[in-house]
Amino acid sequence: MKKIIILVLISALFITCTKEEEKDQYVRVFNSDTEIITNIKVGSVSFGDLGSNSITVYSKINNGTHTIHGNIEGTAIYSSSVSINGNVSVYWTIDIDRDGIVSLTNN
Repeated sequence: MKKIIILVLISALFITCTKEEEKDQYVRVFNSDTEIITNIKVGSVSFGDLGSNSITVYSKINNGTHTIHGNIEGTAIYSSSVSINGNVSVYWTIDIDRDGIVSLTNN
């Protein structure tokens, strides 16, 4: 009987000490620039081309820091990074403005 009680207590300890699982994150990109941004990628997620004042659909993305790449009107290469993390599912919007400033908001 003693062994069963000890086993139950040890099991309860392991169950309460497990690390909280990271949840799915979703991201979309908003182009608030007046120029078309082509070949947009956030980490390994490709969003294709995005017209002026347009927004993509949400795509699932892993937790972590991601580099944003894209071409503006086929000449300038755009590059920045964002950190997306959370223990709850969050929908994020990355806004790229005319000056190349990136802002990240959760919706």
